[in-house]
Formats: sequence, C-alpha cells, structure tokens
Amino acid sequence: MKVDSFRFGDIIINGSHHQDCKILSDGSVHRWDYYEHHTVTMQDVVGMIDGIDFFVIGTGESSLVRVDQEVVDALNEKGIKFFIRPTGEAVKTINELAEQKKRYAAILHSTC
Repeated sequence: MKVDSFRFGDIIINGSHHQDCKILSDGSVHRWDYYEHHTVTMQDVVGMIDGIDFFVIGTGESSLVRVDQEVVDALNEKGIKFFIRPTGEAVKTINELAEQKKRYAAILHSTC
C-alpha cells in the first residue's frame, strides 16, 4: 500500500485522509491513539511487528516524536530493519517498500 501524499496534519492513503495512523502489514490503516504523547511505545506496536521485514516510524514534520528504547530493542531482536525519519521522508520510504512488494508496517505522526 502506497501513501498518496503527506502535508502537515494530513496523510492521504488510498484517497482517505488520516492524521496519526498505523499501516499494518495487511494493508489496513488505523488511527494511532498513542499511549504516551509524542512517543512510540511497545503498547503502540503490539501486533504490528510480527511477520514483517521492515518497520517505518514517521516522527512528524519536525521529528518531535521519540521512540522508546524498548521498541528499538524489540525490532533488533526480531531482525526487523527499521527507519525512524521525519514523516515526509518516512512516506517516501513506505512508497519505495510498497513498490518493491516488501513486508512492512508503519506508524506515522502527521503534525509536529
């Protein structure tokens, strides 16, 4: 699944508008209701990191979202290649992975 476009506060996927969202390996898109404000925690990624080879984290336009070390450790432990990037760059990475038919999941923050 490719991301159509991203601009501050708006991620468009398959013509639908999203704010903070999760893209699961099956191609479904869900709202990301984070457990801790501006932080990606293990609770946020539960069920997302099984059966994938890549995980993309979009940290917002200004990269204000942080990623708990526990998440990084879990990704490393599972041998999942991951990208932590400002959301605009993360969208480009997602689209490259989708074009190459790679198994990935993503979590994207749409603002700061």
